[in-house]
Amino acid sequence: MDAEHIDVLLANHVDTPNGLLYIAGGGIDMFMFGENSVAPWSVDVGLAISLKVPWLETNMDHNLLVALVDFDGKPVQRRLPDGSAQPIEARIVFGAKRGDMVEEGADQILNLGLNFSNLLIPALGNYTFIFFIDSIEVARTRFRATQRVVNQ
Repeated sequence: MDAEHIDVLLANHVDTPNGLLYIAGGGIDMFMFGENSVAPWSVDVGLAISLKVPWLETNMDHNLLVALVDFDGKPVQRRLPDGSAQPIEARIVFGAKRGDMVEEGADQILNLGLNFSNLLIPALGNYTFIFFIDSIEVARTRFRATQRVVNQ
């Protein structure tokens, strides 16, 4: 699968009951923090992912990796209770089965929702979620973390 087979939307929260995307606060690209707040900032981020699985790639498993990097392209890390650090990423194994109702040769739509609750943003600036399917980069979506400034 390649970049023409994936669409991604950044949101506050995403659910996928019955394979449909239910998006709350969709289409965002910025998180604005209060003028007196200090890092790290906590946000809830949802990723609405719509995949078009080509006919020849159905009936097999695929691996989706979503990784968060900062403005320098370095993986954003989360601190674990033992004090160690781990990259903020998610891995999903998915597949699309050829059902009786699917026309031969047709692509199939597969919708996925991925939520990061209480994601800690360590600094102001630009961040990017990078999407890989079967180790091939297929998409990127960016957001900016900024702080409100009050004019005096």
